[in-house]
Amino acid sequence: MAVSYVEPVYDELSAPPRALPPLVPRLDPAEAWARLDPEVQNRIGAAAIAATIGAIGMDMGIYPKQGYAAANLMAADVLDRVVCEHVLPGDPERHGLALPDLWALGIQTCRECGCVEDCACPEGCGWAEDDLCSACAAGEASRDPYRWCCSVC
Repeated sequence: MAVSYVEPVYDELSAPPRALPPLVPRLDPAEAWARLDPEVQNRIGAAAIAATIGAIGMDMGIYPKQGYAAANLMAADVLDRVVCEHVLPGDPERHGLALPDLWALGIQTCRECGCVEDCACPEGCGWAEDDLCSACAAGEASRDPYRWCCSVC
């Protein structure tokens, strides 16, 4: 899975001031990381590296394919379990799942719907403001949770 990196518009990796609250609660991954115990950080970091190397190996078709696929899938499973246990408050099924605020990673993101350059709104969009897509600015962004926007999603 390819990940797009957009150079931050701001000197520091911080989101611009928000005039309106986002449609869904946001989670700042950098703040969540800072609150974790070093042991949990080490486990997440190791799993993230293993999952990423597995994904790269799968994308490149490197032998042994099953080894890279296993690294990707099993490490992602570890990430899911550790993040659910140590980062996400309560039961996401009951309380909703916060959307990661990608500004913390230097990725330009819409403050309303969370779209990014390479995973735009289903109806198409561009940047109306540094942190607001044109679909949300016009009130046209899809609120259909079953409508996917792009091949990445």
